[in-house]
Amino acid sequence: MAEMMEFSLEMLQKMSKSNLETLAQSFHITIAGLSKAEIIDKIVGTGQVKEVKPETAVSAKPTIDVSAKSTADVSETKAAKATETKADKTLIDVSETSISDHDVSYEDTKTTKLDLKLRLELMRVNIRKRELGTQRKERERERNFERERERDRERDERNRERDFELVRMQHELKMAELKNDQTPIVDQQFRVDVAAKLLPKFTSDGELEVYLITFKKIALLNKWPKEHWSAILQTQLKGKALRVLAELDDATIKNFDLLEKALLSAFKLSSEHYRKKFREMTKNGHENYTEFPFKLQNSFKRWLQSLDCYDKIEELRQTFLKEQFLHATPADMRIWLVDQ
Repeated sequence: MAEMMEFSLEMLQKMSKSNLETLAQSFHITIAGLSKAEIIDKIVGTGQVKEVKPETAVSAKPTIDVSAKSTADVSETKAAKATETKADKTLIDVSETSISDHDVSYEDTKTTKLDLKLRLELMRVNIRKRELGTQRKERERERNFERERERDRERDERNRERDFELVRMQHELKMAELKNDQTPIVDQQFRVDVAAKLLPKFTSDGELEVYLITFKKIALLNKWPKEHWSAILQTQLKGKALRVLAELDDATIKNFDLLEKALLSAFKLSSEHYRKKFREMTKNGHENYTEFPFKLQNSFKRWLQSLDCYDKIEELRQTFLKEQFLHATPADMRIWLVDQ
């Protein structure tokens, strides 16, 4: 028995890939990994499908050629057809589906394609619009972010300038305070009676030298104007020192350095006095070896300071040479040279 299914090539092309796969499997064709076009080529290549023109195509119902047979062969033919019925069922279903697809008119197919193209184009336009909108929003976010960063930089710059200006003003204020602290008290603000209250009392003529040293240290510590030192000192003098002051001229009592020398001279506290005191100084029994060097150093310093050579190397050399020269001369000559 020979069996043939008749399809046009156009009908095969219109069938879905799944239907083509089913048809190919009925012909025992391996279709793994094949495309639709390759499956169609395989089916046509089997020779079991006859390609016909669309207008001559018949229904998908199989046409069976049966040769003249004898009555004895009828039973055999029926038995053979019964075994093939199951295999043919799948082919009949496929052919019916193909015929249904083939019944769609050309105009409907064209209209459907145009509609699909239009819808696809609209979808592309909408997608493009969304993409452009997204890009526009992204650019706007970037511009806003950049503007925010610029504002932050400007704000930081202003803060730095403000901090720098604040530090500069604080520095200037501090320098002004230090300058004011170092500025001597002006005459209009200085009061002699207030300054005199800071001094200790002058109790003994024998302590005049110590008192004058203490007075100068207190005056320097309190930054008293030196032109007022004489006026302050005069408020503290008594006894012999006050009598010496009364005999001095106005020019001397207004100049502290001249007043100091006049008082020391009146109390015979000249450079020669300090020299003798230094050279003749010995350790007393009640003094320890810490107190005696301190007293010796003070006496040495007063001697050289009275000659204004304590911090001057050349004058210091001359002082020691002069002392040695006087020591080597006769007594009468020595007294005369000292008086000069």
